[in-house]
Amino acid sequence: MKKLTSVLITILCLAACCLAQTAYDFSRLKMEPLGRGVIAVRKSPSEVFVSWRYLSSDPAGAAFDIYRNGVKVNGKAIKDVCWFVDSNSSLASATYEVRPRSGGLRGGAFTLPARAPQGYIPIALDTPADQTMPDGEIASYTPNDCSIGDVDGDGEYEIFLKWDPSNAHDNAHNGYTGDVFIDCLKLDGTRLWRVNLGRNIRAGAHYTQMMVYDLDGDGCAEMVVKTADGTIDGTGKVIGDPTADYREHSEATLGRIMSGPEYLTVFNGRTGAAMKTVDYVPGRGENGSWGDTRANRSDRYLAGIAYLDGEHPSVVMCRGYYTRATLAAYDWDGKDLKLRWLFDSHSSPELKGYDGQGNHNLRVADVDGDGCDEIVYGSCCIDHDGTGLYTTGWGHGDAMHIGAMVPGSDALQIWIGHETKGVGTTLTDARTGKLHFRIPSNIDVGRTMAADIDPTNPGWELWSAASGTLRDYRGGSIGEKPASQNFAIWWDGDLSRELLDGNKVLKFNPQTRKVEDCFVFEGASSINGTKSNPCISGDLFGDWREEALMRSADNKELRLYVSTEPTSYRFHTFLEDPVYRTSLANENVCYNQPPETGFYFGSDLNGKFRGATVRGHKVKKGVLPEDALLDSVVIKITPRQQGRPPQGPAPRGQRTPMKLEVQQKRSVQQPTAWYTPTVENKPFVRWWWLGSAVDEEGLTWNLEQFAKAGIGGYEVTPIYGVQGNEENDIDYLSPEWMKMYKHLVSESERLGLECDLNNGTGWPFGGPQITEELAAKKMKITPEGISTELTGQKVKRAAPGGEGLVMDHYNPEALKVYLDRFEKAFKESGAKWPHAWFNDSYEVYGADWTEKFPEIFKERYGYDIEPYLRMRPEPQGRGRDAKPAASPSRKASSKLTDYDRAIADYRECLGSLLIENFITPWIEWCHSHGSLVRNQSHGSPANLLDVYAAVDIPECETYGRSDFNIPGLRQDPIRRPNDGDPAVLKFASSAAHLAGRKYVSCESLTWLTEHFRTSLSQCKPELDQAFAAGVNHIYFHGAPYSPKGAEFPGWMFYASVNMSPTGAMWRDAPALFKYVERCQAFLTAGSPDSDFLLYFPVYDAWSSMTETPYMMFDIHSMGRKLPEFKAVMNEISFRGYDADYISDKQLQTLKIDKPVIVPACKLMPVETARRLVELKKKGVPVYFIDNVPEDVPGLHDLAARRREFRSIARGFGKAVSLDKAFAGMIPEEFRSVFGGSMIRRRNECGGWNYFAAMLTGKGVDGWVKLGTPAVSAMLYDAVSGVSGKAQVRNTSDGCAEIRLQLKPGESVLIKTFPTQVEAPAWNYIASEGAPIAIDRAWNISFPQSAPQIKGNFFTDKPMDWTKLKNCPDARINFATALYSSAIPMTDPKAADSWILDLGDVRESARVFINGEEVGTAWCVPFRIDIGKFLKPGINLLDVYVTNLQSNRIADYDRRGVKWRIFKDANISTLGHEKDFGKWETDPSGLCSGVNLIPVHYDIPSREAVTAQARKVNSYFMRKYGDPAKVVPFPSRHKVYEGNIWTRAVYYEGLLALYGVDPQQEYLDYTMDWGERFGWNMRGGNFLTRNADNYCCAQAYIDMYRIYKDPKMMENVVKCMDNLISTDESDADWTWIDAIQMGMPVLVKYGVTAGKPEYFEKAWKMYKWARDRFFNEGDGLWWRDKDFCPPYKTPSGKNCYWSRGNGWVLAAYVRVLDELPASDPHRAVYEADFKAMCEALIKVQREDGTWNCSLADPEDFGGPEATGTSLFTYGLAWGVRTGRLDEATFRPAAVRGWNALNRICVHNNGFIGYSQGSGKEPKEAQPATWDRIPDFEDFGTGCYLLAASEIAKL
Repeated sequence: MKKLTSVLITILCLAACCLAQTAYDFSRLKMEPLGRGVIAVRKSPSEVFVSWRYLSSDPAGAAFDIYRNGVKVNGKAIKDVCWFVDSNSSLASATYEVRPRSGGLRGGAFTLPARAPQGYIPIALDTPADQTMPDGEIASYTPNDCSIGDVDGDGEYEIFLKWDPSNAHDNAHNGYTGDVFIDCLKLDGTRLWRVNLGRNIRAGAHYTQMMVYDLDGDGCAEMVVKTADGTIDGTGKVIGDPTADYREHSEATLGRIMSGPEYLTVFNGRTGAAMKTVDYVPGRGENGSWGDTRANRSDRYLAGIAYLDGEHPSVVMCRGYYTRATLAAYDWDGKDLKLRWLFDSHSSPELKGYDGQGNHNLRVADVDGDGCDEIVYGSCCIDHDGTGLYTTGWGHGDAMHIGAMVPGSDALQIWIGHETKGVGTTLTDARTGKLHFRIPSNIDVGRTMAADIDPTNPGWELWSAASGTLRDYRGGSIGEKPASQNFAIWWDGDLSRELLDGNKVLKFNPQTRKVEDCFVFEGASSINGTKSNPCISGDLFGDWREEALMRSADNKELRLYVSTEPTSYRFHTFLEDPVYRTSLANENVCYNQPPETGFYFGSDLNGKFRGATVRGHKVKKGVLPEDALLDSVVIKITPRQQGRPPQGPAPRGQRTPMKLEVQQKRSVQQPTAWYTPTVENKPFVRWWWLGSAVDEEGLTWNLEQFAKAGIGGYEVTPIYGVQGNEENDIDYLSPEWMKMYKHLVSESERLGLECDLNNGTGWPFGGPQITEELAAKKMKITPEGISTELTGQKVKRAAPGGEGLVMDHYNPEALKVYLDRFEKAFKESGAKWPHAWFNDSYEVYGADWTEKFPEIFKERYGYDIEPYLRMRPEPQGRGRDAKPAASPSRKASSKLTDYDRAIADYRECLGSLLIENFITPWIEWCHSHGSLVRNQSHGSPANLLDVYAAVDIPECETYGRSDFNIPGLRQDPIRRPNDGDPAVLKFASSAAHLAGRKYVSCESLTWLTEHFRTSLSQCKPELDQAFAAGVNHIYFHGAPYSPKGAEFPGWMFYASVNMSPTGAMWRDAPALFKYVERCQAFLTAGSPDSDFLLYFPVYDAWSSMTETPYMMFDIHSMGRKLPEFKAVMNEISFRGYDADYISDKQLQTLKIDKPVIVPACKLMPVETARRLVELKKKGVPVYFIDNVPEDVPGLHDLAARRREFRSIARGFGKAVSLDKAFAGMIPEEFRSVFGGSMIRRRNECGGWNYFAAMLTGKGVDGWVKLGTPAVSAMLYDAVSGVSGKAQVRNTSDGCAEIRLQLKPGESVLIKTFPTQVEAPAWNYIASEGAPIAIDRAWNISFPQSAPQIKGNFFTDKPMDWTKLKNCPDARINFATALYSSAIPMTDPKAADSWILDLGDVRESARVFINGEEVGTAWCVPFRIDIGKFLKPGINLLDVYVTNLQSNRIADYDRRGVKWRIFKDANISTLGHEKDFGKWETDPSGLCSGVNLIPVHYDIPSREAVTAQARKVNSYFMRKYGDPAKVVPFPSRHKVYEGNIWTRAVYYEGLLALYGVDPQQEYLDYTMDWGERFGWNMRGGNFLTRNADNYCCAQAYIDMYRIYKDPKMMENVVKCMDNLISTDESDADWTWIDAIQMGMPVLVKYGVTAGKPEYFEKAWKMYKWARDRFFNEGDGLWWRDKDFCPPYKTPSGKNCYWSRGNGWVLAAYVRVLDELPASDPHRAVYEADFKAMCEALIKVQREDGTWNCSLADPEDFGGPEATGTSLFTYGLAWGVRTGRLDEATFRPAAVRGWNALNRICVHNNGFIGYSQGSGKEPKEAQPATWDRIPDFEDFGTGCYLLAASEIAKL
């Protein structure tokens, strides 16, 4: 892959004169006269929203009044906005007038209908009658596209509505269609006329394009549309022959219009009368000139309105864009319709470059600044005079946007998605077509969107179906892209644009980086299927914002939806912009796109703009990149400064004002969501067509099953047939076969599946067209010489029509003849070419020769090869696996004979011929037809890396089963070792990485197990191993086609596995498929990032094992051919690194910038040696391991090459060990320490993506060092779909450590970032509680079973269903059994979550709780999180378990049922018993105990804790924005000042939060509060002795320490001096709350003032309270004398009030944090603190909170937030400072924190379960989830105190 560096992305500052900026002369431009556009819509039952246009002709200060039924309803004149809300609850109709206050300005009126609905204007419809087609089909009608035009000259628009019949067709499909009708409607529903286009105009998106515009300047709009014989105008007049019927009635072209005259008609907008009809230019002519012969491409129509002369509007009618493109421009003067010009790409050779460049829509704008409009026709542009302006050559596409996308500039850009594979999405300059950037893709990019949706990012945002992420106008990745990419709308009144998708307006939230519902058009529906468009949307009426015209869901009315949101902006209507107005006129054309402006409009606007002053962001003029390829953007990261202290507060007088609203930071948000998957990210299947005996019903059924399950595509490989089904076999490539293929393609397009084809049947390439002359050859050695003979190999597993000899892959003529058969079949059938062609592994056994090989060899190598070949010794054994008598895998070069060297030359030559005469021309042929190439290179005699690198999608394969020591993973007794180990798989991925290929495919799970014995759980580790080896495009091997309804076991392929709808895994396979999709979306993002390049010493292999000249690099023998080489790769991985193999050719030709390891080898070509020495001189590390190469390979020119080599080899240096290569490199500890499997890729954010899997018997739970730096990271569980922000910390060497928790068999995806990201935290498990057995009542039934089993089976515990008593069929069935039980649950919130551990599952299980599906347990360990599904009480548990098919098939064999009905290889086995009837019964169902496990999460990261604290604090600060506002207390009939103790506690917490999250606004808010109250005590009384009243001094002292302002301490000093001078004050703390309110003030003041006497005063006051209220036996406190014994709770227990004890515990923290270590009383405080903590953990509730009454859960028990916060604060502090044992007390603090956030904190930050003010458990009750307490401040402060300590843990 071509790498991009930051240097490569060159920024070009374009001069204004060169930009695509419109230059209309508005004094000449004939645009329609506009009225005031008044609209009135009901906003609420009591309000009506009135809106009107602001015209450019209006003076700047134009003011308006509003009248209802003649009575003025506004007060002051309205001059800053264009809307008004009238209080009107009457249901009667009302006429609203907008009257200008200035004379000469136009007014307007609108009548709101009686009983008007809210939010929209209803427009009643008269639906056309149903029609009956010639074949009996009934066509009914629905409203479709609309346009607008003023038909009567009053300045207001009427609606033009196109009615579509239910059988409207895309051009690709045959079929009759109903007539197309067009209505003209008033807003009140009055129909002015109806035009019937007649039966000779086909219905569908590509046929009828309505052009509505005032073309002749008379103030009234006309309509221009394509017509035909039989069209009936609005007055009833028929155009042409009313009896003509040109519809095709043959099956091949049914319903198409392929003959007859074609017309273009101008209709009167007021009457619908046809005013002029002319021949449509150009006519269809010869259908073949458009690219096909069935009126598909010839009937692709577009149209547009354009000011071609810079003055008058013209209509441009277009035909064709896939190949030939034509545009005809017409002018209408009121009488004649004159052709202005005709552009035809076939009119001259110079215009051929415009072929195939058109889109499914067009755009009109003055792109070249000459004042005249051009037509942007997709990837080309036609100038205003009908000549070609430019063509980019990027090809056809679906969606396109043109607009001024760069802030500070009105230059136009074009954002377009292309269909051509490999092109992707482009941003180009509209003037020149010059590329700014491109995001390549191999898919048809069917959706694009461009709009300024993110106010935090300058300019427009761009995204598409293949953009990967959201992009800025430079192409930079700025986060996850919205899923919506259909339409846009300016709706809510700010400067950003919203998205319109279906019946929803969506708003981008810059904080969450997600789009959220903004407005829903209830009861309305969109049009045009998945494109989900409105009928029309734009600035149609009212102010500058856009309306949406929708159809009602019942199709009885249109609904004009109007935004009733207030907007502070008044802009001139966008209708006066010609780019915007013509895009409205063109909106209905084909694939509708939103209207866009010819000027920059976005959140960056600042200054004067369209009649308004905008005070937005000041931005510099944007700069675009030039010709940047953005497949992989490499971002240069400035290392984050480590250890930097938090930024200090702003100096006094320079504080930032507090913002109560959320501040929008102009910083790029990193994408933390899952990658949006593409079709290619889904798994694909090899689809075997047995005998090609397929039919349309069966194909549709199979494809629908694929799509429903989550398969992305398939590759069709026809094979041998089914016995007894010969009459249904279809010969390969026959007309009938191509018919089935075309149906396949059509259905695949409907279902969104991708279609690949094997370029033959079975494998290898061959068939009936291959004669003996063209067939594979081998050498025959005789004493007389070498002759040529056939290998005799025929196509393996060939399908009917595909049988024959295998071709000679070294003979270019053989390939040509072979491919000619495909050319003929596709040409004659007109079928589409597949997405990709496939070649199975090159298994042409013994093909060691071709006819002219001796001559070719001698020409290339200069000597005769035959004498050496005749020296060949006889091998031992027979066949392709014959072994030499005695041959080491690698000989010393001094021991190489001339024979060995000649054989090396022979092998090299044979490999070159394969590439030159087969691989390269085959690729060229595929590409010439727009198809990609997917190829398995293994088995090839050529260098595998070079063959893999040549193709688009290299494919490796797994073959057999790997040994994974994963506990619980089913180990089937029948197995074959996996030949496709990671070292072998990396041949394909290495080649892809170095060649820049996005996808690495893998034929997966071949012979994983015996037939009928594969489970989903066995698939996962094999796939994970492939992912870790670089695979990112799984291709299951495979899925045999079965007809719909085929009997068990369906049609079968001779080899396993069976990943088809008839296979055992299929019922639960969607879970596996979703896992693969999520992983592959990650593994295709970004770019590869290995540590080393490992040289592949192919010449050592070619020079060894020479007893047999022919050498195949097949996967089964790589270990034998290159054992030392594989060992090096395995050692690299074992040591924690990764490497890509590199070939000699790649080394010699690619740019190399990473270390190269040369494994122990003896031979090396001169060119490779020279390149390695060059690299060393350039500073690229090159390591020769164990020895340096000592000679050149081969025999040709040996002496000369040796001399040159020896000269070069002096630069090799000394050989080293691998340890030397690893020195200075940082390994991935996940590999080197934990033994995991892993791959790493650079991502689009400047970080890395990791896939990591534990495929051993060990797990990981702790910190794992990455080999890369990171500031933050995300974790993604591809099994469950859960994601969250990971805990990350930095190491001394600049790398990051990430906390991971994985059990054996589990995997995780990791995404790292160079900056902090915001996302919900990953839930780390702190502990799991004791398992709770679900073992009291189970029922087993069989909703699906063969044989059928009826009834219920009751057991205490779940059990293997094959052991059910009195049910012999349970031992022989294939079934899905339902295991039902119940889970009694007192309180689901007693734990953070709950895991259902299903134990030994045979084989997969879908879990339901209370009828709601939880998910599928399909892989080890069989555990599933069910916490969010549990409710208090009895929870119903249903587990649907599906077993293997092995028991059923064994029963078939035992009973002699004939199911092996297949030809050729009629079910092979893994070499074990062929009689499956001898198999033991396999366990089925839930075969062990099922347990419920309570889970307690660990605390999240510091960032996550502070983020949660910010949310809670933001809620409070927004609600209580004025610090001086009084605090009402209704229950006490009082109002308190804002420095009451409740508020003081809040500021304690806020300043504690500042210590871990230094936000200036916290200090500002505290400063405003302190200054408001003069830094005085409550009530202004600095002589108070009430601790509640001087509690505020804690915050004052903290602020003084920051700002050093003496005023902050003046009243504190007075208060403290009074306190210490009054002996009576020793007894002031008569309630324990006072200990927290007062004691920290004394100690803080003593520390600050340097007066230890205050420590002693604090002790006296504390001791007084302690002696009376502290129960040392229980370690808890009574609140005051009223609660000391003999007082008891109603249950007879001591009353320890939760929050009162919390105050004391918090006081310990705040005192001990300040008190000198030498204080004589410190030991008492610490002992009391510890005693309290020990007591508290004993009474902590199961859910992690504490009750209001600590010793009596019956005394108002239940969660309580304030006490829980204070206890969590104290426990966390004690653990952090080492005063409490971490193992004992940390879990309690963690559970307390998690419980607070799980149980108490709402999503908006409100804290529920907070007990209001009081002094005992019963007061301020009930404390509930949603009850607001009398004071919210102290509860918030308590929570912030807890957060401040939890964040430090």
